Amino acid sequence: MLVDEQRIHIALLLGSRQVPCWQYEMIKQLLAIPQLHIVIVLLEQSSKPSYCTQCLNIVSGVFSWVEKRVSGWQGNARRPVDWQLLLTATPMRDTSDTATRQAFLAADVDLVIDLQGSATVADYCFATSSGQVWRYFYDGCGTLAAEQAGVKEYAAGADGLISGVLSLDSHDKQHCLLQAVSGVDRPLFTQNVDQMLWKMTGFLPFLLQQIPLPLDPLSLGAGEIVHDPVRKKGQGKSVSCKDILSLMKRSLYRASQKLGNKCLWQSVEEQWILLLGPRSLLQQPQDLCQLPQLTPIIPPPDRFWADPFWWHEAGRDYLFFEELLYQQSRGRLVCMEVLADGRHSEPQVVLEKPYHLSYPFLFRYRGDLYMIPESAENHTLDLYRCEQFPQQWTRVKTIMN
Repeated sequence: MLVDEQRIHIALLLGSRQVPCWQYEMIKQLLAIPQLHIVIVLLEQSSKPSYCTQCLNIVSGVFSWVEKRVSGWQGNARRPVDWQLLLTATPMRDTSDTATRQAFLAADVDLVIDLQGSATVADYCFATSSGQVWRYFYDGCGTLAAEQAGVKEYAAGADGLISGVLSLDSHDKQHCLLQAVSGVDRPLFTQNVDQMLWKMTGFLPFLLQQIPLPLDPLSLGAGEIVHDPVRKKGQGKSVSCKDILSLMKRSLYRASQKLGNKCLWQSVEEQWILLLGPRSLLQQPQDLCQLPQLTPIIPPPDRFWADPFWWHEAGRDYLFFEELLYQQSRGRLVCMEVLADGRHSEPQVVLEKPYHLSYPFLFRYRGDLYMIPESAENHTLDLYRCEQFPQQWTRVKTIMN
């Protein structure tokens, strides 16, 4: 057991002196968690990428270049960053060095986090208090290589990209600790994968903060056992040239479709609207056929309305939602009162910032009314208190930065 029972000792297994930008941000989050201590870094020499992987990197680079210049996309999730800028005081050992085993055992490690996605893991990596190695997977087939993230699913026409975290023990038993799906809503492949990778930044910090202290080894990796881990037919196969061609075909088709729609409709944008009706109409998934019975609330042609949140206050009903003006291309939060007969007041702006806001979430706590909106563009999660309902809100604190 640990000498320091109030901290979990982590070892990182990396493939080079650089990591993708999203993993760099993840390491920053780990360092900010008081109960964690990264005690050693294991450096495993990466093998030369296959011909198909090199082709994939070229295709991804071209798509990224196009996205930055055409749509201004600045995801940069895969941009390499030197992790040593964060871990200057952490000892580093090469896995090929015979002295690494002793250095690892002396570090009194509780858990190994494999960011390399190694095909095999040295046996001493399981000589920890948890006896486990945690690693990411990058699709529903259980692919461990980050450079192949989402390729097979996107190439196959999937509507979502699967990712998550697995734990592995010395008997090759695996547990699925966390699994998530990211939507495919961007024209080109690299934008969709960037969104998935940035989402994955929070997976390990979230899981590790759920571990109670003092550490109970049994509390680590207590997820669903998967004997053939989240893996489906085709697991273990590398990306093929056929996958890359399918990926290019789908990306170009989606991009040309979006461009064609813009040319067809000229300056007309996609417009999201709101639908209003009694809750009793939509109780089960099969009730979606009742959607035509709902009353549409259509915004002016220069904007869209989305992400509604219903709130009952002082015997009256209100609807908070996002309003995005196409000319500004930035969401703000508005509110309208909805009457019993379905009529509604004109929306009034309740919260606007120089960055995008959406998904208002309201709750009452100790007599005060609070709201947490989505503000990912500002890289913060902020809490607001209502000073005068519904239009005056004051920021109380930043919950997450």
